[in-house]
Amino acid sequence: MESAGIDNARNFAMNPDMSTADDKTQELFGRFASRMTQHFSNFSQTSNEVAEIVKNIILSEKPNLRYQTNDKYDPHEVNAKLVDPTGNALVEIVKKTFLDSE
Repeated sequence: MESAGIDNARNFAMNPDMSTADDKTQELFGRFASRMTQHFSNFSQTSNEVAEIVKNIILSEKPNLRYQTNDKYDPHEVNAKLVDPTGNALVEIVKKTFLDSE
């Protein structure tokens, strides 16, 4: 099953009206669209894959605040977005600050 991301990337890359864009803009857009389509082809998940992860989270006894559902992404990319990808450190701080008895 193909992901919606791949389909969306293809539509994005194939449908823009670039008739009024200058040569440099057309070149940059073409390169961007090609790389984006390739990226989505390599890294996208199907809805069934995501649904399985969500099901396991729901059934988890003690779920994390956040999950990285796609382990195909480079961990450095994820760390650049989130210092603690699980969110557990924040949960512990909030718990200690607002919920633990003194």
